[in-house]
Amino acid sequence: MRPNIIIPKEPEIPYVEELLLNNKTKLFTYSTQRTDLVSLYITVPCGYKYAKNPVIGKFAWEMIKAGTNKKNSIQIAEELNYYGASLDISVNPDSVNISLVTLKDFFLPALDLLFELLTDANYPKKELLLQKQETMGILKIENKKVESIANKNFYKLLFGANHPYGRYIKYSDIFLTQRMNLLNFSKKYFDFSQSLWGLAGNYDDQIIRSVTEHFNLLPYLNIEDYAIISREPAKKSLHINKKSSLQTAIKMGCQIKSLREKDYPYFLIGQTIFGGYFGSRLNKNIREEKGLTYGIFSRTNHFKYQSVWSIAAEVKADQTNFAINEIRKEYEKFINEPISDEELSRVRNYMMGTSLFAFDGAFNIIKNQLKMSDLGVSVDSYYKNLFYVIKNANEMEIREKFAEYVPWEKMVIVTAGNVETK
Repeated sequence: MRPNIIIPKEPEIPYVEELLLNNKTKLFTYSTQRTDLVSLYITVPCGYKYAKNPVIGKFAWEMIKAGTNKKNSIQIAEELNYYGASLDISVNPDSVNISLVTLKDFFLPALDLLFELLTDANYPKKELLLQKQETMGILKIENKKVESIANKNFYKLLFGANHPYGRYIKYSDIFLTQRMNLLNFSKKYFDFSQSLWGLAGNYDDQIIRSVTEHFNLLPYLNIEDYAIISREPAKKSLHINKKSSLQTAIKMGCQIKSLREKDYPYFLIGQTIFGGYFGSRLNKNIREEKGLTYGIFSRTNHFKYQSVWSIAAEVKADQTNFAINEIRKEYEKFINEPISDEELSRVRNYMMGTSLFAFDGAFNIIKNQLKMSDLGVSVDSYYKNLFYVIKNANEMEIREKFAEYVPWEKMVIVTAGNVETK
């Protein structure tokens, strides 16, 4: 017997309190007593675009756990383990995202350790050598995968080899990175003047005071973030020959307008129907009916200054051109033929349900707040508009906006495998 279908209700957008660490730096907070954990999130708009060699920008941030002038990597790892703390650092072209999660009872000493790493990292040569070897090994594996090859070359073609969004790590970048490069980058670009902060979980006033006190000890260099100009690619297609591969990876898409645009949710509904979930048009045709791939999907990727829409799949090499043609047919069908009420209703419910993940618990609420704030988007305005459009958009508006956001003539198509597209 099929269970009853529960239609997701429009959620209330949680209230996130905004405090000030100084006269302009915000601390977003969301408290809950349902956990013994406290999480601190920091977003710093000083990613690897500030380095001519992207490895320098990535390593300078990622290797703060490798050693300070007082502690080596083993001592740091043991101290984090003693506190039951998790410290994660991810670096993208525009920003650095740092998260510290630990038990409330150990948050203050764990915070002391984090700030020691941010202000006193010394990048030991031995640790740098190990990091370079590990990164070389990962890169060697990734460079054998047609999926990775297609993905890297897609962004390179879309933005240009010298654009931070189109630049990818090469062996020479790793080889040429030296300890002095990391020290110089940290002195010049470890700047917290434009940073965003978030605190979630079972914190108290003492923890807030401690975060504020520590913040005032961090470098405040007043580096102005800058927009990166993106141009339309001159070349629309590229094939990378990989004769040893039995499959060909397809990566295709284009630059799109930002999610800051008020009509973005109309496009988002269309992209979900077309290829954004397991019941999508692309998945039904290319995977279920034609059996050309184990999976195909479309998605949006939001950089700070440019958004991208893309389709990705791996297909049997001799079916590459056929698969691309079928994607084109589905595209033409989607923008020209009405969407049925049943399909649209199903996607409305799916999107209303998945949107709830952004508000699923204190940690997700604050992570989403920092992500949207970093992109220059008001959480309240965005989600109110999103929920309204999900409930009220008609099928013609959805198809028109989809065609407007992703016209086929803008498509960049990259394939990696042993069959070149025609």
